[in-house]
Amino acid sequence: MFLAGAESFISITFVSFNPVTGQVIGSLSSGSVVAFNCCDVLAVQRGGAAPAFCRILAYVSNTNDNTISVIDTATNTVIQTIPSGGNAPLDIALTPDGTRLVVNNQATNTVSVIDTATNAILAEVPVGSPELGLAITPDGRFAYSTSATNNNITVIDLTTFTVTTVIQEAPGSNPLGIAITPNGTTAYVVNQVAGTVGVIDTATNTITQTITFLVGSAPNQVVISPDGSAAYVTAPGTSTVVRIDTATNTIAAEISGPAIPVGIAISPDGRTLYVTDLGNNTVSVIDTATNTQIATIPGFSEPFRLAFTPDGSRSYVVNKSANTVSVVDTATNTIVSTIPVGNNPTGIAIGRVCIPV
Repeated sequence: MFLAGAESFISITFVSFNPVTGQVIGSLSSGSVVAFNCCDVLAVQRGGAAPAFCRILAYVSNTNDNTISVIDTATNTVIQTIPSGGNAPLDIALTPDGTRLVVNNQATNTVSVIDTATNAILAEVPVGSPELGLAITPDGRFAYSTSATNNNITVIDLTTFTVTTVIQEAPGSNPLGIAITPNGTTAYVVNQVAGTVGVIDTATNTITQTITFLVGSAPNQVVISPDGSAAYVTAPGTSTVVRIDTATNTIAAEISGPAIPVGIAISPDGRTLYVTDLGNNTVSVIDTATNTQIATIPGFSEPFRLAFTPDGSRSYVVNKSANTVSVVDTATNTIVSTIPVGNNPTGIAIGRVCIPV
């Protein structure tokens, strides 16, 4: 088939899938007609590339079950529950291309790397007590895993599954959340006990600057704006969300609203922050243009971590004490679905995952 305006011919293949397992159960070949149902998928092949079946999936770490719940965001159902590869999985992250899921396993002192096409565990990399901080570079090459127990950040090569560097912080720093700028040059690591944010040069894996917060702020998690201009840090000790100007690495604003802010996510367009408030079992909605809280979403049960879908239309919020995930419609700021998951859910990652056919 040739499409108007296209630079080359496009071969279109119709493929039928089992919606639960993703297994191919039928296809439409040249010169034949096959009946398809509602769950069939159109896979497009350009320039000889293999067609693929793609979905937006959410992965939730179940700490007490040593499992990962896989949620199809199109149906808001758990389609698979897979082993985490180690015990007590906490934070998780997807590579930008969606081919690898990386998991911090606190009890076994490992970081698991999982192939999302097959859900096979590719490696379990030994590290020192990985906990509630995990970030992947924009090129998908390296993972940065924090350890509050050991006061360090371990850098893992996701190609060779080896530790390349351990970045040591001062005793008692207690590093938790970590995020990497969109250009991949800088990582921001939150030190809860020290009340600081460390600025890491990812080219040298050295801490080049330290940003000091108010005493007792107990900073917890961090996200970076899509344009890289700001870092936002939850500070439950002072009931604020702190905005850092990444050009100067100075505090630009302190945003009040949530009583105990912990988890934080930023919408794909960078206009809105969602912040879990453990004090009120709510999610605070913050306008990044005005640095003010503009809405409060009720109805959660110990909300912890959260993530947006790539189009920003929904946010998925982990409820630790209810063993569920709440789905929020971001247009109305209301909960539209609740999904049962495993025991003591903690981390969540969402992305586009494709299975070759």
